[in-house]
Amino acid sequence: MTKTYLHAGITHADTSEEYMTAIGIDADTRAAIISQIDFESEQDAVAAKKQRDAVVAAIKVTVNGNVFDGDEVAQGRMARAVAAAEISGVGSYQWKLANDSFSEVTIEELKQALELAFRTQSELWA
Repeated sequence: MTKTYLHAGITHADTSEEYMTAIGIDADTRAAIISQIDFESEQDAVAAKKQRDAVVAAIKVTVNGNVFDGDEVAQGRMARAVAAAEISGVGSYQWKLANDSFSEVTIEELKQALELAFRTQSELWA
């Protein structure tokens, strides 16, 4: 997003030294304007990250009627459960679903839930 500043009652977006000098802005004022624009840009980035993090934390995915939490912590749990099942040969686990109920879910369902959650998160980061 392009940041703007006011000078002499007019909105400007060009922050080049040449332009700012041409409209009568001295070096100290230009430095202050650039500093403020940089600060606002950093704040925008922080706000965007917080918003994205909140959306990621709210990810839910549905597999075979079961609604799974899909946030980053849940994805880690699913990945560990799948890895452990592949080592041990276990075919299913009791799993706490998004509504706090428990259900026997297969490793294939966990794999599907993990893939859906990760794909959803990846789309948010794109």
